[in-house]
Amino acid sequence: MHLKIVVGDLRGLVEDLVKRSFKILNVAVDRRGTYVYLEDHEEKDPGPVVLGWTGRPDQKPNTIEYQKRIKAAVVTMVIGDQYKRIAEVTHPTLVAYASRIGADFVVIRERYYSKVPTGYEKLQIGRILENYDRVIYLDTDVIVRNDTPNLLWIVPEWFIGVYNESDPTWESRIDVPGFMPGFCNSLRLPMPDYRGRYFNTGVMVVGRKHSALFTAPTVFPNCHGEQGYLNIQIHLLGYSILELPSRFNRIPDCLYGDGTDAYIIHYLRSRISIETLLHKARKDKDSWRERGLLGH
Repeated sequence: MHLKIVVGDLRGLVEDLVKRSFKILNVAVDRRGTYVYLEDHEEKDPGPVVLGWTGRPDQKPNTIEYQKRIKAAVVTMVIGDQYKRIAEVTHPTLVAYASRIGADFVVIRERYYSKVPTGYEKLQIGRILENYDRVIYLDTDVIVRNDTPNLLWIVPEWFIGVYNESDPTWESRIDVPGFMPGFCNSLRLPMPDYRGRYFNTGVMVVGRKHSALFTAPTVFPNCHGEQGYLNIQIHLLGYSILELPSRFNRIPDCLYGDGTDAYIIHYLRSRISIETLLHKARKDKDSWRERGLLGH
């Protein structure tokens, strides 16, 4: 079972969906067209289906020309001894994913912003995008299955791909209306029209055209940290968002369900002890191996 994305005009899209009897999982729309996540129970190719393409041939996803043009990296961050311990368990799965999709593996190891909460070092993605067309950012406290689809094919390059924590399946949702006004004030930024959406930035797909997202703030509040700041930036800058299904950023302690369908499991270090995290990650990796979903 794989996710597909279809690009095309709405009329042609609907006709094709009816003909093929696909199940629609998610939809995103912007001025360039309609983008639809589909669940296909028969196709074994994890690449996208692209219909009705009217753009430049070298910009069409899932073509040799497109892949040759794109220089991509899977990026993560390891700062501090605890995250070094986590990386020993999780990074082999990230490295394997990067290799499989033809991306470099880049680790942020040094601090660039001194005397601020460590999470803000994620803003170094902006500097990394000076050398790469696209980046898949993955927190170090995630593991990735061997059959995880290429997120660069799923997310069109002018979109940001990210999971919306306001999803109704999110068990411990953050009180966004409660904290957003005060957080904006502390950052000296205007209140955005966030429309009830708050994104988890532990898994992100971004491109060079999103570099402004990672511009450093003038102050670095600790409460809600870089995730709160990036959420405000996303909304203020008006980027198109393609909301990833939870199976691409599955947080077991915060989402309903057992997560057995997850492509990426995110343990959210801030909520559990490091020993608990390492135990869960090793256990989930063993389970994936038994199911043939992880190499040895």
